[in-house]
Order: sequence, then C-alpha cells, then structure tokens
Amino acid sequence: MTITDEELATIHLIAAGSDYTNFRILKLLPSSINEISKKLCFHSSSLNNRVNRLEYFGLVERDRTKGTISLSQFGSYFLNTVTLIGTKSKLYIWDIKINKFLKYDDQRIDIWTNPNTSERNE
Repeated sequence: MTITDEELATIHLIAAGSDYTNFRILKLLPSSINEISKKLCFHSSSLNNRVNRLEYFGLVERDRTKGTISLSQFGSYFLNTVTLIGTKSKLYIWDIKINKFLKYDDQRIDIWTNPNTSERNE
C-alpha cells in the first residue's frame, strides 16, 4: 500500500501543528513575534522559522506591516479538532519498556493489555 501525496502532505501538516513548541505558539495567538518570544523564552529568529513553517501549512496568518500573527480559519479548526479529540477519546500510550498499553483516564494512568478490551494486566 502506498501513501498518496495528499496523505503525505496531511501527515506533515499534522506533525508541524502538533510539535510541542509549535502547538504552544498556536495557543498564544493572536500575538506578535516579540510577545511570543518573551513568553516562550525563544530567540526571535528561531521563532520566525517556526512561524514561517506554520504559515506555510496555512495554520497562521501574518501581517508583516503590523508584526502580528493570528490563527487562520484552518488553524482554528486544527486547534478545535485537537481539543475535541482530547476530550472525546480515551488516550492510550504504548510503553515500550514494559511492553503494555497505559490508559490515561480521570487523572490517573492504569495499565491495560489491550485498549479494545477491559482485560486488565496483573
């Protein structure tokens, strides 16, 4: 099975928006490079590179004359989707060290053998 160009582009978009620092940038908008730089303790040139990447994927819009950055309509949709997934789904994390799933639920992590069953590890 091959990955289409559209699927590959989508994977890159999700990776860019989901990067920890880039996601924090999205959450701080609307703002300016200087304000974000101060809040995240980032040098403005490296922050500019990140914002350029977010702009390339259509997640942010820049007004270079005013020096402001804001979420695009698509960026707002992306943040809302991440929030929806986080609140509506159960999060399972595969822990490679113990070779088991960790289920995050109600502020605690329980160990489960399979997220699709209620069978619990002993």
